[in-house]
Amino acid sequence: MGVAMRSKKGAIHIVESAIAVFILFSFVLFAFRNIQDGEQASQVYSDFADDLVESLAFMPEFTSLIESKNLTAINSTLSRYIHHDFDVGYESLMPEVFIVEQPAYQQNFSSKQFDRAYLEVFSPSQSFVNISLNSNMVFSSYTSREINTIDVSSYLAVGTNRIEINTTSQPIYVLIFSTTSQLPQVSANADVNVVTQPYFDGEEVYFLYVFMYQT
Repeated sequence: MGVAMRSKKGAIHIVESAIAVFILFSFVLFAFRNIQDGEQASQVYSDFADDLVESLAFMPEFTSLIESKNLTAINSTLSRYIHHDFDVGYESLMPEVFIVEQPAYQQNFSSKQFDRAYLEVFSPSQSFVNISLNSNMVFSSYTSREINTIDVSSYLAVGTNRIEINTTSQPIYVLIFSTTSQLPQVSANADVNVVTQPYFDGEEVYFLYVFMYQT
């Protein structure tokens, strides 16, 4: 019994790790899509800035600036190496992962201050799923391997939240991620190269963006 339980927990941790990797890469694409659609920023990378930011990622002092979201200090640090026009911005992602292995599931969780919040639900096989967030029905439909994404910014609260999930088959994977961001205003006609670097502090994923203007 003990061996089986440890094996099950190990499998769950593997699944959670896989989901975490999925969140990271899907959010990178999500963030770049927003930048491209909203600000017409180019996705062409500057090799020099890309290598620079990647190198700085290993410096604890620079990482602490990212975690504190101190854009003024980040800009000052980068200006020592980048000698033409650029701006910096950040986005942070706070994920909550729910693995549902029973027909009815309830869980309380906490959320920090955020700008937007999204819920994603998917499952290995087709299932009808009802999801309530703080007593508000946010999803009621069939789901399968196709990922369903819902904006739940209006329903997620700062502080304690409660999610309730009812499903006809298991397992079901539900992700809630809240985001905060501070991005520069980029002209629609600007020729911009965008460099990004992810950071993870064990709780939040941070993305540093360096917007390099072509003159």
